[in-house]
Amino acid sequence: MSNYSKFSKYYIVGVLLFLSTLSYAQSSRRSLIDSIAKQNNPKRSLLEADLHWFRGSIAIHNKDITRLDIAYPKGFIFAMQRKTFGLKPWTRWYNYPDYGLSFIYQDFNSSVLGRVYGLCLHTNLYFFKRKFFLRLGQGITYTSNPYDPVYNPTNIAYGSHLLSTSYILGQYKHKVYNTGLSWNLGLGVIHYSNGNTKAPNTSTNTLIASFGLSYNFNYNCQVYYIPKDLSRLSKKHPYRYSFLFSSGIGQNGLVSAPRLPFYTASFFVEKQLNPRSVLSLGVEMFWSNGFKQYIAYRYAGGFQGVTGQEDSKRAGVFFGHELLLNRFSIISQVGYYLYYPFEYDGRVYLRNGMRYRFTDRWFTEVAVRSHAANAEVVSFGFGFRW
Repeated sequence: MSNYSKFSKYYIVGVLLFLSTLSYAQSSRRSLIDSIAKQNNPKRSLLEADLHWFRGSIAIHNKDITRLDIAYPKGFIFAMQRKTFGLKPWTRWYNYPDYGLSFIYQDFNSSVLGRVYGLCLHTNLYFFKRKFFLRLGQGITYTSNPYDPVYNPTNIAYGSHLLSTSYILGQYKHKVYNTGLSWNLGLGVIHYSNGNTKAPNTSTNTLIASFGLSYNFNYNCQVYYIPKDLSRLSKKHPYRYSFLFSSGIGQNGLVSAPRLPFYTASFFVEKQLNPRSVLSLGVEMFWSNGFKQYIAYRYAGGFQGVTGQEDSKRAGVFFGHELLLNRFSIISQVGYYLYYPFEYDGRVYLRNGMRYRFTDRWFTEVAVRSHAANAEVVSFGFGFRW
């Protein structure tokens, strides 16, 4: 037998051994996951409820806020969440978070601001041996006392009944021995805004201190966590290219102005660093009928240096980060207007929101573009990447 034939024989045997070992490792890991799934019994042992009472104070993020009848708000947050143990790969990279639905009630103790009622989707991220958790919530709320030119003219915070809300809670969680109860203590921030879809909209940020109780409905079930697959850390991801078209309706900041559409076209390059993070760099173009009208109003008002012929379009460059949560992700971007023919709240802008991927190529997002604490628009978009 020639040396070449011997080499070919050993090569084929080696490849078969490698493939069988790889197949055994994958089947062993799949068996481990299936075993843990059966022991955890997901239909029974994943549900938890909690109730947080809070008192707080409204942060003065805008000088106009001082014109409101500011008191010390109070309220509660009731939440139901499902616990995870790593059955889905993304949950292992976030230390097995909870996800659920929360209801917010807040009384501003003010005849001007009234009360708010809201529903939010949230997730709890655990730290320090699961004794501390950070809750991130996003949803929609209804306010009882929005701005009204006759009955409530001093409420410059909210121009509409429906508001977007975001909240963050940082909580210490202490389990009561041999029961399903835990008590929680912590701090948080609750933000309400309509994204300038209807003026006025200075928005509010409530700084809160809270105390709560939580109950695990199946605390006596032994649970097991599926370990992380560390081999995914070494996986290399290629650069991806994305196009996003987004739009919405907004006002130019004047109460009497009509609500007009705007459009944004964005192109960006993405690079996934690991199972949790994606960085992006891109350019975008902005068209806004409301901003065009704002220039016309400034000209009609006789403001110095305004000719009425200024271009309402803007173009910018941005850098962003995407925090991956399965098909959902949280986007955070900072941008700079390169083409900026008319002054409006500065060249630096921020965009924060959520993205959902239907497939590997198609996605949608909702985001707020702002300048510091001043929201300009809420946009809804669809995108494609390749």
